[in-house]
Amino acid sequence: MKTAKIGLLIIISLVLFGLAWWLLENSLSDRQFEGYLSEEGQPNYPATSQNNNQAVMPPVDNKTLAQIMTEIFVRKYPQPESDVEVKVETESGSFAKGTVNFAGQGGAVWFAVKTVGNWELVYAGNGIVACTDLDKYNFPKELAPQCLGGKDNGVLIKR
Repeated sequence: MKTAKIGLLIIISLVLFGLAWWLLENSLSDRQFEGYLSEEGQPNYPATSQNNNQAVMPPVDNKTLAQIMTEIFVRKYPQPESDVEVKVETESGSFAKGTVNFAGQGGAVWFAVKTVGNWELVYAGNGIVACTDLDKYNFPKELAPQCLGGKDNGVLIKR
């Protein structure tokens, strides 16, 4: 009887470990896009702005912001355009925010800014954006009411 209980505990432990592993592997994070990270762990963007760390899409006439952002995400994380669903929640002048969903992989929130006629991805992820990313562009508080700041971006700041 004692052996049966130990066996059952081992099976339950293995199932829980497997579930935890599966959840970690299937969450939307930069680890999911392995091979697109530099040695420092920063994303390698195929198209970059002058500060060389943000995805940019050149100006294109007659395209909606959702279409432009879809192209940015397809360039940033190479996959079929049909697997990328972008929603624009708010567009205010040169600033925008929305969501992106990748077929079978989950989704993320994104923030973008239009600089010199180009839409530039400021942030995309499941976490809270760093204040330094928003402050670079004087991002409106109405679109991003909170961010992470302080030492190592560990403090939630209401803007």
